Amino acid sequence: MIPIPFECFAMILGYIGPGGGISLFGPLLGVLFAVIGAFAMIAFWPIRILIKRARTAGNAGLGNAQLSEESKGKEEG
Repeated sequence: MIPIPFECFAMILGYIGPGGGISLFGPLLGVLFAVIGAFAMIAFWPIRILIKRARTAGNAGLGNAQLSEESKGKEEG
C-alpha cells in the first residue's frame, strides 16, 4: 500500500505541463493532414484520369484538324 504522503507525488509526476501538450500537437496535425491528403488523393484519382482523357482527346482532335488543313494546302499548291 502507498502511504498518503507519496500519493501527492504521483499526481505531480503525472503532470507534464503545457510544453508536452504543445509539442505533441505538431506531429498530431502532421499525421492528421497526411491521412486527409491520402483520402483526398484516392477520392480525386478518377477525376484526374477523366481530366487527362479529356485533354488528350481535345488535343488529338485539334491535331487532326491541323493536319487536314495542312494537307489541303499542300494538295492545292
